[in-house]
Amino acid sequence: NATINTQIVDLSGTAIAPVSVSPASLAFATQQLGTTSAPKTVTITNHQNTTLAIDSITPSGDYGTVAIGTNPCGSTLPELTSCTIGVTFSPIGRTGTIPGDLTVSSNASSSPQIVKLTGTTSGLLPRFAYVANSADGTVSEYTVNLSTGQLRENGYVFAGTGPDSVAVAPSGKFAYVGNGFSNNISAYTVNASNGTLTPITGSPYATGGSPVSLTVGPSGKFVYAANSGPGNISVYAIDGATGALTPVTGSPFTAGEDPNSVVVSPSGKFAYVANQGPASADISAYTIDATTGALTPVDGSPFPFPSSDGGRPTAAAVNPAGNFLYVTSNNDSDVAAYSINA
Repeated sequence: NATINTQIVDLSGTAIAPVSVSPASLAFATQQLGTTSAPKTVTITNHQNTTLAIDSITPSGDYGTVAIGTNPCGSTLPELTSCTIGVTFSPIGRTGTIPGDLTVSSNASSSPQIVKLTGTTSGLLPRFAYVANSADGTVSEYTVNLSTGQLRENGYVFAGTGPDSVAVAPSGKFAYVGNGFSNNISAYTVNASNGTLTPITGSPYATGGSPVSLTVGPSGKFVYAANSGPGNISVYAIDGATGALTPVTGSPFTAGEDPNSVVVSPSGKFAYVANQGPASADISAYTIDATTGALTPVDGSPFPFPSSDGGRPTAAAVNPAGNFLYVTSNNDSDVAAYSINA
């Protein structure tokens, strides 16, 4: 009832959600298939006066998360604080533009928060080649021209003494080298971008004498080494995360005299060994336990090498369909061909 009966106070305020993410979207540069980008940072901020319980931070499809920074995100976030999470782009099987989401779920009333993700792929997997150099104990690294197949030298890495054989896991993540003179296997991780090799912790791994031939089974779970000295086959399980090797139960498995080559069929069911010693000069054949990697001789093994002039089997190969085995001889001009009973 005052003479001036309306007084006005100007009010202003800023509304914020209980939880926020920044930035609201991430765009990744073009990334080759089978490789992983450097991480981009997302910040999660708890604006509440109470601790936030983070239920999950989930990337979709071809995207992943890694811990990053001095205050990485965990399962809880104290009041009025922030944490960071790294987001990576790892295109696997698609080309072009690949959309995705990073979803942050929590006990906040505004949950979930979503960061929009986008990245593009170049569509070609890089290819690499490796050569074991027995004389100087190194492994040469090459990149492969995807159009012409031409090799371009890309340095080298040290192995053991007398490296004879290189085998790469089907995933392309790990490489293994049989060192014939130091009687062990050197293990490496493969850089998916440039093919360079980095020794794996725990490498090298002991084998029998003179592991002259290595092969990795098509499942990528086991490595097989032909030990020419004691006449047996060492088998190792591969740690899928680190590439480290562990001998399987029963290893090594008996072969013939001087086994010089070991191969595994594309199905992963059978292994074949060329025994070039004069007392054997035959082919050992095994079934493979899919769970343990252990070898069991098949009925009729070993099988004779049909040379007319004393040739002895030295190198073996199975065709991609897995129905034929071919074996060369070390001291004549023969190639023996066998049919494989599936």
